[in-house]
Amino acid sequence: FIIIFVTLLISRLNSTLLSFDNLNVDEAQMIANAINLFYKNLSILEFDGTTSGILNSLILIWPKILNLEITYLTTRLTSIFLVSLIIFFVFKILYFKTKKINISLFLLLPTLIFFIFTRDPDFVHYSSELLSIYFLIFSYWLIMIDQKNLNFSNSIISSFLLGLVYLSK
Repeated sequence: FIIIFVTLLISRLNSTLLSFDNLNVDEAQMIANAINLFYKNLSILEFDGTTSGILNSLILIWPKILNLEITYLTTRLTSIFLVSLIIFFVFKILYFKTKKINISLFLLLPTLIFFIFTRDPDFVHYSSELLSIYFLIFSYWLIMIDQKNLNFSNSIISSFLLGLVYLSK
């Protein structure tokens, strides 16, 4: 995970992380929702759900825990973090299915190369789909390992995460 995250972080430094040539309206709306939610004591009644679900705005509040501001930079760092998690769990799923690390890496390589080199504005900003995709991929991984171990808690967690998809999109 760390290798994926650092690779994506370095690849985005000059293109989108520190340069804001392509500002996305939906991303700005989620940032505004996050700021509004934080300063209104996380009141759900203050949430504007026209762009995305409430969880997409809540996840963007993490800089406030560190006494930082919610900005495009922190939002794009969140995006890189979520994409890294998604790629990592897709790798774990591929490895679980194939039992071979070389094949898993080879199958994942096109996705990783795409996210490293893309400059398309639709793929370099925080989007409302990232958190939903993470919940879906992580739930699928939990269900897969649950079939092998028959762990009831994984079924409950995956069901809970699948329910959260509705609140994140």
